[in-house]
Amino acid sequence: MKNIFKTYILIFSLCLSNDKIGFIANAYGDVEILSKEKRVPILSAVAGRYIYKGDVVRTYKDSYCSVVFLDYSAMISMSEMSEVSIKAPKSKLKKIDLNYGSIYFENSSQLIPLFVFTGTTQVRSVSSSGYLVTLKNRDDHIYSIKNSVNIFNRYSKLKTIVQSNNKALSYTGGEIEIASSEEGFLPEKVMHSAKIIKEELKKPKTEFFLNDFDLIPNYSDSTSSVISIYSPPEKKFFTYKLGVFASTIKNNPYARIVFNPKYQNKYLTVDLILDEYIALDGSPSIKNWSKPENFLSKIKSLDYLYGANYINYRSGSIDNVTFGHGLVIKNYTNKYNYPLTNRFGVDFEFKNRNFISFKVFVSDLSQASDNGAILGAHASLFVSKYIPLKMGVGLVSDMNQNHAVGADLNKKPIESLSFDFTYDLLNRKGYDINLISEIAALVYSDSYYYLRYEVENLDNALKNKDGSWGTAFGVDLSYNDFANIKTLIHYNDPLFVPSYFNATYEFERCRTRPKKDSYSALPEINAMFSDYEVTSLSDDNLIAIPKDLYLSYSEQEMVYSSIGTSIDFSYNYYDMVKAYFYYNIFFEPDNPISSDSFSSINLEILIGDKVLKNISELKFYYLENMSREILSFSSDFNENMLFGFLVSTKLKNNFNLNFSFERCHYDYNFNGEPENVNNFQMGVGYNF
Repeated sequence: MKNIFKTYILIFSLCLSNDKIGFIANAYGDVEILSKEKRVPILSAVAGRYIYKGDVVRTYKDSYCSVVFLDYSAMISMSEMSEVSIKAPKSKLKKIDLNYGSIYFENSSQLIPLFVFTGTTQVRSVSSSGYLVTLKNRDDHIYSIKNSVNIFNRYSKLKTIVQSNNKALSYTGGEIEIASSEEGFLPEKVMHSAKIIKEELKKPKTEFFLNDFDLIPNYSDSTSSVISIYSPPEKKFFTYKLGVFASTIKNNPYARIVFNPKYQNKYLTVDLILDEYIALDGSPSIKNWSKPENFLSKIKSLDYLYGANYINYRSGSIDNVTFGHGLVIKNYTNKYNYPLTNRFGVDFEFKNRNFISFKVFVSDLSQASDNGAILGAHASLFVSKYIPLKMGVGLVSDMNQNHAVGADLNKKPIESLSFDFTYDLLNRKGYDINLISEIAALVYSDSYYYLRYEVENLDNALKNKDGSWGTAFGVDLSYNDFANIKTLIHYNDPLFVPSYFNATYEFERCRTRPKKDSYSALPEINAMFSDYEVTSLSDDNLIAIPKDLYLSYSEQEMVYSSIGTSIDFSYNYYDMVKAYFYYNIFFEPDNPISSDSFSSINLEILIGDKVLKNISELKFYYLENMSREILSFSSDFNENMLFGFLVSTKLKNNFNLNFSFERCHYDYNFNGEPENVNNFQMGVGYNF
């Protein structure tokens, strides 16, 4: 009770202070006021509540708010998911920091400017109005509505005037572009809020009787001495990069020459990697252009984006393909181990935020034509805002797990079906809490036989399945667009492998190992492997083992029901710092013989441009799936381990210095022995 009394005394003393800057004119939804005074609790924004210097005003989803300065000469109207900091005025200047989101601003004063700052741009408004949007990548869009506004790019020190009905695009790279404002750029709620409030705005009394020579310069006049006019350069839709690298692949030296042309407009991106590896010191030749599919693999990405994530098409290198909550396919990618592996995949997605979404992908078009690709489709439906439930169904099929071996083997397909559910439990003040669940089944092409080893009678110990299933339920929590954490509790039927199609699946589809005299004391289990003993490879004593049978071959299959948990965490700070972490663990509580567990881990860290001095990109990643000993670098346990790093540094005159290393540990030559496939590159690039 004493602490509550102290809090009210503190709030009351603030109300009597002279630090008032403005007040809340209207507010809708979840809007908060955060004081710089740590002892002051977070307050809800209600009409009439004062704003003090240093206060932060924050809106959440489906919320908006308008703030009017005390002299009634200026105002701002905030859209949803926005945050502003109100600065202490100096020499009567009004200053606002837009930390993220978008605001409408208007200033009726002809003498006292209103400044709005973002991480990239400074906006100056005098007797004018506009709309400012700061994007996730820190680029800004500035719309001039009434009269002109002045802008200044912090990186290039460029200044310009944005005339009425025009917009400026201010980039973190320092460029400024001018274009006509598109229709409907101002959100309807913001426009409605601003329309009501701006009718109350008025010029300060001291400006009603100004003589002509007392007024500020005419900023629409190109001769103004206050700010210079910037003529933006012609927009470049085409960019080019040229690089020369020293490369070592599997301990063999190469020289690599790379030409990287790229075309990008508002909707379409075409990014090509045209490279040639020149063998040195007798290294094996890398035939980058020997097959028609190799030409397709040179398309690093071909992306088409229409609208606000309504239609998204990607091709070439595809990654992070996940259906539902990842019980069947999670973070699948086809991009690793280039140039020894070349893939041209397709990923198409259609989204409608409040109704339906549809996604389809193909791992590699050339393999699809040979009935050897991985195919998948997923559709989801949002029921209604009154029943905030999203239901999804997914299908994934590997047409032939043995395709990569290239031997005369029987096809070994595997298929899956999944149903996922997401219930929106709470969405308030930036926090989004969902209850999630998924159930999935793997369907084998042939009956799968396995043993329960504790049973003395082998005939009674023998079991068989035509498929297996698993389920999971848990919670998905996110905060704005910055952080997301998902945790699931799993239950798996015997033999079920969660996230079967994972990030390292391309290395696990089929593996060759030495033949055994006998794979089991029972003929049914022996028969499962007899069709895959290889005679067309260099070593006749090998067997090609598809992924669904590999745990049986290594006597590590989960023959009892298993339980486990998984945690999935991602963080994104304005695309400048990204982090991702995934971990799961599974064990068989009813297994009387073994208490071993299986685990998977996926760790990725990306630091973008303008975070570290002279570093344009820094990346690290580590992946390992379904291993008995995670983070073990011994060859007995890390056969599907993959890790790497990349560092790109800035030099003068558009030159850059690049280092990269990637290690994939798997049976690359299909000779029965997993090996480290190392790829190290160091070189210099030039951006045209």
